[in-house]
Amino acid sequence: MYYKYWVHSGQQVRLGGEDGPLAWIVGLDDSGFLQVLQEGKDVITVHPDGNSFDMIRNLIVPKR
Repeated sequence: MYYKYWVHSGQQVRLGGEDGPLAWIVGLDDSGFLQVLQEGKDVITVHPDGNSFDMIRNLIVPKR
């Protein structure tokens, strides 16, 4: 039911900064964390405790 209203799948984001690699949001893992697919790589899970999400600029940036 959740995915029926899910609007983020397929959204393109950049990892690490505005010049970072492109990735696409593919869904959530079993724990509810965001999963992204980086071009030519495996699906990875990003955690909010180690990342900053800026969806207006389509960025997922590691916290420093």
